[in-house]
Amino acid sequence: MSSKTKDSQAFLGNNNYDMAKRPEDEGKSDDEVYCGIGGCRPNALKCCATMGFFSAMYSLSGLLTSTVSIYINSQITTLEKQFGFSSSVSGFLLSCNDIGYLMTTLAMSYVARRTHIPRVLGLSTILFGVSGLICSIPYFATKNDLHPFVNSTGVNTSQVLGGRLCSIGHGQGHSNYTIGLGCEGRTDSGNNANTPESTRSMAIALIAIGMILQGFGKSPRYPFIATYVDDNVEKTKTTLYLGIITGLSIFGPAIAFTLGGVFSKMPVTLEATTLTPRDPRWIGAWWLGFLVFGIGGILASIPLFFFPRRIKPRDQTISSVEKKRRVSFKNDVKELVKAVFRLLTNPIYVCMVLATCFTLFAISGMLSFLPKYIEVQFQIPAWKANIILGALNVVAAAGGSMLGGIITSKLKLRPITCIIFITGIASVSVILSATGFFLGCSQPHIEGHRATQLASNTTALPLTCAYNCGCDVNDFFPVCGEDGISYQSPCHAGCPSMDPEFYKGCRCISGNSTAVPGLCESSCSNLYPYVAIMFFAAFTATLGMMPGFIVTIRSVSEADKPLAIGLSAFLNTLLGWFPGPVLFGKLIDTTCRTWATSCSGSGACLLYDLRGFKLKYHTVFVVTRGSSVLLYIIAFVIAKKKTRPFFLETPKVDSPEKEKFIVKNGVNGQLRHSKV
Repeated sequence: MSSKTKDSQAFLGNNNYDMAKRPEDEGKSDDEVYCGIGGCRPNALKCCATMGFFSAMYSLSGLLTSTVSIYINSQITTLEKQFGFSSSVSGFLLSCNDIGYLMTTLAMSYVARRTHIPRVLGLSTILFGVSGLICSIPYFATKNDLHPFVNSTGVNTSQVLGGRLCSIGHGQGHSNYTIGLGCEGRTDSGNNANTPESTRSMAIALIAIGMILQGFGKSPRYPFIATYVDDNVEKTKTTLYLGIITGLSIFGPAIAFTLGGVFSKMPVTLEATTLTPRDPRWIGAWWLGFLVFGIGGILASIPLFFFPRRIKPRDQTISSVEKKRRVSFKNDVKELVKAVFRLLTNPIYVCMVLATCFTLFAISGMLSFLPKYIEVQFQIPAWKANIILGALNVVAAAGGSMLGGIITSKLKLRPITCIIFITGIASVSVILSATGFFLGCSQPHIEGHRATQLASNTTALPLTCAYNCGCDVNDFFPVCGEDGISYQSPCHAGCPSMDPEFYKGCRCISGNSTAVPGLCESSCSNLYPYVAIMFFAAFTATLGMMPGFIVTIRSVSEADKPLAIGLSAFLNTLLGWFPGPVLFGKLIDTTCRTWATSCSGSGACLLYDLRGFKLKYHTVFVVTRGSSVLLYIIAFVIAKKKTRPFFLETPKVDSPEKEKFIVKNGVNGQLRHSKV
């Protein structure tokens, strides 16, 4: 027995360990095989060095980090209102997450087996938490500049109730009604209309920094967790554990959307108000989620630092071979370039990666603006759209990914069978998504609004009842009359006066009745059919995540597996996650009919062309998803023609020949038989 091993046993004895050193642990430091940090390795933590316990702890971390990263999607319309963002700016901010990721992911993938994976994952979780706290700073930096809400006593109603009034005999036709950040003397429509450029720039900068930090934290997650699991369990159980971890982490978006809906119902200042979420001036407490999830992410990182470098001891022959490989390559850069070239000339790997890129481009763009699409298309408040999406994600995304992992593991699907499986379910998902072309709502008719009148082939002339009110044609602050008709503004409805909660004496409404802020509720009944079909589309799409992962990692040698995972993640981000929100945001901006004007130019969009929004939104999604199906078919054809398309088992050879085989073709995966 070596002196190093004796010293280790002595160390264990001095710390009240009753665990004998296993033969396969020869030459390992305690840091690699036992739970704890430094000299603190309590005997009570021995039971925690299992993949099951690690999966449970990392699932909590993955849950919170995915919540932080997706929460901003649920607050897009709220941020646009307060800070005057266009959808293009929102798309850029969402893509900042991927800027940090692209800067570090390849390097992280290459050094996966040279680092203490659990501790790196702990550090990445801390970064997610810090990013959430940074994203909440714009609120605290500007809360003193927010105009007050209307409170229960009716204070400040003349400042915040809203809308230009009919000025006949009343002399108050220009009332300041904004609750956003103000510019002196402005009375433009919408909350975001009065956002100073300096405030907007500050908000963009801070949120961008927070999202970039998320990208740094995200870069090691996918390659590190996949490598750690695959190296420490039987090959047939890899998809089981990854399916559980991925499935539980997908509850993150569900929680993000659900709590996003809850926070959207709270006023931004958390003060009592008589405004309702349907009011155009309403701003929800978007900052609260960033604060809560940020703190939660930091706390969830703590257990990860106590896990060992490895749970399952590695084969000693493999370890010695890897040492020889390191000695034979003095220049890591050359080795990296060669490995990348091997991967990029692997046709099955390339097809699978590109197919995933197309899928993620469609999903990232659609998911980024799905709350906004549902809110705008079906004319519902933001909180309701987020609650619906939260429920949708709980069962569809989480259930699909977990079930896909279980099916792949229990049925021991071969890679070629996995390709057939994902091709079929991807085709079904595309067909289901295409039904979105037919499930939308008609453009709301707004009396006095020229664009909507022309669209519905009705008169564009001013309302005779408001002819002498002096209404501004550019003033857009919609109100819903008691007659169930929407009007462009209180002035266009002929409303001469106001109370804390409504406008009264409106000449254009039968009986000189009242009106409330916001468009009238839509009678469109397509919301729940659309949500139901999107549920099944999301379920079938996530069902193929684990089978697709198996095809990807089994199409490369074991030596190239960590880099293959990292390169795949890099390309998925570069070609999928990163451009998706940006291009979808620009596309959505082209469907805007009425923009808010501000002190510094255009603000957020106030009214969209619903038909154009629906067609452009779903066309891009269906075309890109259809391209991924085509690439799956090409991968299947190539695999059928090749005699050995996947790395499944190692030839039974004697030890010297085996070592040469490993040096030439890779390590772990070539020594272990796998039925997956």
